Amino acid sequence: MLTSDELAEIAGGVKDADSVALAVMPADKVSQALDQMMSLMTEVQVEPAECNSIATGTALKPDSSTTMAVGASTSSNAELTQTLSLLSGVDKQKLDETLSARSKEIADCGNLSMKIGEMSVTATTTGLDSGADTPGAIAMRTDVTLPTGTTQSTVMTFAVKGGVLIAAQASGTGVTSADLAPAEELLDQAAALID
Repeated sequence: MLTSDELAEIAGGVKDADSVALAVMPADKVSQALDQMMSLMTEVQVEPAECNSIATGTALKPDSSTTMAVGASTSSNAELTQTLSLLSGVDKQKLDETLSARSKEIADCGNLSMKIGEMSVTATTTGLDSGADTPGAIAMRTDVTLPTGTTQSTVMTFAVKGGVLIAAQASGTGVTSADLAPAEELLDQAAALID
């Protein structure tokens, strides 16, 4: 298992599409952000209910036996955010099961609705062909339509290398499936730094 510091070093060694090193979030900030997100997600009603994990974007929930690091980069016009997260300490079988379940969820959860308090949003998820060099990588795109009519899109890719779950994504208002390539570049760079 890699320590948080080792994961942070890997995340910091990855560069975005503009060749700028990712900004690595301090471990306590990652932990705080996750706690906030998890508590917010308990208030979200997802239909169909079995699509909850894909709706929340959490393939695996970190716990006290895991370590994690997150690196991010935001474009100069703030329309695109690229994020890389690394999770270590999860049993290999569970990692494999998670990736295989995610592939099935992408197929089964193409259309879902989420209710957060009084706000309802709809989400469409489609599987994308992965062009990553990292073996076993899967990719997806989610388009969330807000009550205002604005659509927020996210392309994500996941893979496992050396017992580390690597997830890379690009999100923003102008995101298209073409933004998968730079996200996969983050994934491949991180995988190359893991033994």
